[in-house]
Amino acid sequence: MNAFETYQDTIYACSNYYQASNPAACFLYTLTSGALNNHVAGRPSMTPITPLEYATNSLLFATFTSSKSNMLKNHYVNVVTHEDYVKTMLLDGSSIASSFKNDILVGSEKYKYAQIPISALAHRLSNSNPKGVFVARIYGMGTNDRGTVGESYAYAAGSRISRKIDILVDG
Repeated sequence: MNAFETYQDTIYACSNYYQASNPAACFLYTLTSGALNNHVAGRPSMTPITPLEYATNSLLFATFTSSKSNMLKNHYVNVVTHEDYVKTMLLDGSSIASSFKNDILVGSEKYKYAQIPISALAHRLSNSNPKGVFVARIYGMGTNDRGTVGESYAYAAGSRISRKIDILVDG
């Protein structure tokens, strides 16, 4: 792709690996969650995807709560790490190795992912191996008691920006 070009992909039930030879922005658009998460509805969200080059080794994060009611009842963390570091991934000090899918990311030969249901409030995601880095996405969704109004949130987590990138745009 050249500057200012876009690419759109539709993903329903898997995770994908994308590679770029120049700086690029990648976003995950979640239109609704009803079809993929046991019919738990939520509102649309847009989350920037953290490049693996900016992965981190430890992360403290929190879920959101609803200011209107107790609609946000389903919370998740998605984690991507190199297959060599799956066995040393921890959530709140406990191993999450069994949560990683047996298959690898579509388009990758080295990375695995996990989608983990979590409780509300604060958590620590880490890797006990100093070289074991990861990126994560935290999100949640729910509806009111009648199932007629949905609410959701999503954000990228686990990025460690360690280098300066100069971007020149002709215009």
